[in-house]
Order: sequence, then C-alpha cells, then structure tokens
Amino acid sequence: MRLSLKQKITGISLLSILLVACVLTWQSSIHLYKENQQDIRTRVDSLSIAVSSDISGWQQGKIAILNALIPFTKDTATLVPHLVQARLSGNFDDVYYGTINREMFISRPERAASAEYDPRTRDWYLEAAKQNKVIISEPYRDAVTQELVVTLSVPVVQNGVLQGVLGADMTLDQLLKKINELEIGENGYVMLMSGDGQIIAHPSKELSMQPVTKLDPTLSSSRIEELESAAALRTLTINQQNKLMRLQHVPESDWVLGFVLDEDTELTNYRDTRNLLLGISVVLTLLTTVGITLLVGFLFRDLNRVSAALAEIADGEGDLTVRITPRYDDEVGMLAKNFNRFVERLQNILLQMRDIADSLNNQATHTAASAEERTQRIHMQQGEITMVATAVTEMSAATHEIAASADKAATEAGSAVSICHDGREQVVQSQHSIRQLAEEVGVATGVIDELHNHAASISTIMMTIRSIAEQTNLLALNAAIEAARAGDQGRGFAVVADEVRMLSQRTHASTEEIESMINNLQHSTRKAVDIMSGSRNLADTSVNDADTAGNNLIQINDVVTVINDMAAQIATAAEEQSSVTEEITRNTESIKEVAQDLAQEASDAARQAAELSELAFHLRQEVNRFIL
Repeated sequence: MRLSLKQKITGISLLSILLVACVLTWQSSIHLYKENQQDIRTRVDSLSIAVSSDISGWQQGKIAILNALIPFTKDTATLVPHLVQARLSGNFDDVYYGTINREMFISRPERAASAEYDPRTRDWYLEAAKQNKVIISEPYRDAVTQELVVTLSVPVVQNGVLQGVLGADMTLDQLLKKINELEIGENGYVMLMSGDGQIIAHPSKELSMQPVTKLDPTLSSSRIEELESAAALRTLTINQQNKLMRLQHVPESDWVLGFVLDEDTELTNYRDTRNLLLGISVVLTLLTTVGITLLVGFLFRDLNRVSAALAEIADGEGDLTVRITPRYDDEVGMLAKNFNRFVERLQNILLQMRDIADSLNNQATHTAASAEERTQRIHMQQGEITMVATAVTEMSAATHEIAASADKAATEAGSAVSICHDGREQVVQSQHSIRQLAEEVGVATGVIDELHNHAASISTIMMTIRSIAEQTNLLALNAAIEAARAGDQGRGFAVVADEVRMLSQRTHASTEEIESMINNLQHSTRKAVDIMSGSRNLADTSVNDADTAGNNLIQINDVVTVINDMAAQIATAAEEQSSVTEEITRNTESIKEVAQDLAQEASDAARQAAELSELAFHLRQEVNRFIL
C-alpha cells in the first residue's frame, strides 16, 4: 500500500502525538503511583510512629505510677491506701505488692488471696525478680471479668537487695477500642501483636488472642522480624486479597503494631486518576487527529494544485501559460513560486525549441536543396572532368605523334642536305607532317589551356608550351634572317620560316584557347573543333606553300642544318610535353576520384539533411503538444 505525502505527514504527526501522549500518560501514571505510594507510606509512617509512641507513653505512664509506689513499700502498714490511690490514678484493674517474706498487699481487699497464696511463686513475681526490670506479661483473659489483661511487674530493690515486686493488672479494652477506632484508610485497620506473634488487638474478635499465622501463614517469627526491621510497607495476601502491611515495634516493650491496608482500595484514587488521564489523552488525540487532518488538508491545497499542474504537463497536454497564485509565504508557497518559475522557464525553453525547430526545419530544407544542387553540379563536373580526361588522353597521343613527327622532320631535314634532288618528295612529306603537327598542336594547345583553370599544375605546362611557342617564333625569326641573307635563294625558305613563325603564333593562340576550353569544356571543345578546322586549312596553305618552296630547296640547303637543329629542339620539347601530359592525366584521374567522393558525400549530406528535416518536424510536433 502506497501512502501519499499528506498521509505520511498526518500519520507521523499522529504517531508523534500518540507517542507523546502515551509517554506523558505513562510518566504521569508512574508519578501518580509513586505519589500514591508515598502518601500511603507517609500516612502509615506518621500514624505508626504516633500510635506506637502513644502506646509506649501509655505503658511508661503506668510504669511511672508503679515506680512512684516504690518508696511507700518500706512501710507496709500504710501501703494499701497508696496502692488504692495508684489503682485509681493509673486506671488499673488492680495494684498489689508481694514481698520476699511471702506477704501480699492488694488494692482491692475483696480480691484478697487465701493464706496459702505465695506471690513468690507467680510468674509476674518471678520474671521481675529474675530480670530485675519492668516486666509486661503476655495478654491473658481475666478469669473473673473475662477482660483482656496484662500484668505490669516492677521489682522493688533497696540497697541492691530485692524486697519484693509491685504488680498491676491493666485491662486492654480501652486501648484496644482506641486502636480499633484508628482510621488509616478505607478497608484498612490496625492490629496489635505480642512479641511471640499472638494477636492482641484486631477488628475481628475471632482473631483476638490467636496466633498471627492464622491471619497469614507466611507471618512467621522471622518474617515478622524482617517486616519490623524493614519499617516499610510490604504486600501480603490475606484471605486471597492483596494487603499492604507495615509493622512497627512499640518502644520499651515487645509489642508490635501492625498496619494493614487494602491494596485495591488504596490504589482506587490512583487508578481513577490514571483512567481519567487515559480518557483525556484519547480525547485529545482524537481532537488532534481531526485538527491535524484538517490543517494538513488546508496546507496541502497549493501543493495539490502544483501536483495537478505537473501531472497535466507530464501527460503532454499541459498548459504552460497557467500560473499558481501562492496564498501564504511558507514552504508550500515557496514551492508554488518555484513551480511558476519552473513552468515559465520551461515555457521559454519550449518557445525557443519551437523557434529552433522551425529554423532547423528551414535550414534542413535549404541544406537538402543545396546538397541536391551540389550533387547535380558535381555530376556535371564529373562529366566535364571525364571530357577533360578524354581530351588529355587524346592530347597525350597527339604529343607522342608530335614527338614522332619532330623526329621524322629532323631526319628528313638531315636527308635534305645529301639528297636535295628528293627535296620535292621531302617537302610533300614535310607538308603532311606539318599538317599533322598543326592538328595535334591545336588540340594539345586547346586542352592545355582548358586544364589551366582546373589544376594548378597545368600552369607549368602552359608556361612550357608558351616557351616552346616563343622558341619556335625565335627560330622562325632566325630562319627568316638567314633566308634574307641568302637572297633570292633563301626566299622560299624565308616563306617557310614565316609560316613557322605564324604556326608559333597560332600555337600561342591555341594555348589561350585551351585555357578558355578548361573554363567551359563543352564550349571549348566546339572551339577546339573550329581551331582544328582552321589549323587544317592553314596546313593546306602550308602544303601549297611547300610546293612553291620545293623549287627552291637547293637554295635552302645551307639553312636545312639550322632547321634540323630546330626540329631536334621541337622533338625535345614534344617529349617534355608528353611527360607533362602524362602528369596531367594522373592529376585529372585524381580530380575525377575526388569528384566521385564529393558526389557521394553530397548524396549523404542530402540524405542527412532530409533526416534532419524529419527530426525537426517531429520536434515541432512534440513542442506543439504544449500550450505556450
């Protein structure tokens, strides 16, 4: 069973109050019990001392009267009136004097003993004479009056010699009546016992002169001595009832006073007070229970409102615009204030989350569109790079052909020195080679210029191509100068040199066209086609010019050697161009692979952007579940 906080607080408070009430009631009960016991002890102690002192005083008064008679025992002739006076003043039943000479004097002549009576043989005489002190006999019933009587014996000693014993019979009726009239509590009484455990006085006349063991078998002599020496209340069972008894020794005698109280009666007030306290505790506990329940319910109103608001928010349909107005500036009020702060903070966070979700959704959409656009562009770039790679491959093949043509031109130029008569055929062959060279150089120049904008390494190639073109132009200029020196014989060669120079210029122009083609491969490719057509026309023109130059081959025999050297240089440059072209091919392949990786990453970015857009949409839906 799960308990609420309200029930726990109420339960703990009630348990605390109940515990306090029980402890207080228990302590009060103990205190009342101790006070009750102390009151009983005080009452019994004071009464026991007073009664024992009274009895002792009564005895001592009687003894004092007898002691006052001792001086009158010297003159036995006048002793009887004094005995009578002592009997009357001491309220004795009888006063008498027995001498060592067997004489007997008595205050009541009508009770005079016979001539055979010898007082010296009587217990009252023998005990006093033997112990040489005042002797109080055990109680006994008078044979004539049947009254309970004790005999008081006082030895008469003169000059250390026993002269006789004074005796007095004392009735105990008045003493017993006085003892029985003592009030020590309801159902309580006082009894008087002799030293040998015989009951002298008891409210029940049947127990008079009976052994005290008849009252309680456990009251043996040793037990009586123990209770007497303890001088405190002890619990005894008398007639199957618990009784409280205190024994008090009567000074100057062997009598013992017994004070008997009924335990149930003495504890009645204590039990009534205890039950009253229990009733008050129960009533106060019930009233406190009702009060605490109402108070906790009143104090938990704001807490219940906070709990209800939190439960509504936890269910996902909470209204975050609601605020709780605290009624009091206590812990519950502080909880309500903190709840308001929490809800306000949560509302601001959710508002920010909603804005962030909207922004994230927009950015995700934009990112997805951008990624898609980048993907398309990268695919286009891949196509262009593929075209560049194809063009570079073709350029590489053309470069190899240029190198072969340059070598062949050098061979033909060398052969022209020894076989001028075959010059015409060589010119034709040169025409063909120049045409191929023009075509390949045009394509190579366009491709190199195209690659210039796509890779930083192409710039080096362009510089090399420009250097070759400039060297070709320089060689053509040198050839023109040599042809001019040759005069009419070198005129044809001058034309050829001029054509070479023009070819060098066209090579330079082709390099620029290659750069333009790299910027836009498709457009540049078309331009390259046009350039190839132009180069082809130029090659045809060169062939026609070569036909004209064939008639003057003999005149250029001196400059063929120079051309041979230039052809060798062109071959070397073509080989270098071939190496550069291979490097460009490798770089282009690397660029192609990178472009493929970029295309894959762009596709992944587009997919992740779509997922992010979907998450932003779900986040917006979750935030919209709250009322902001």
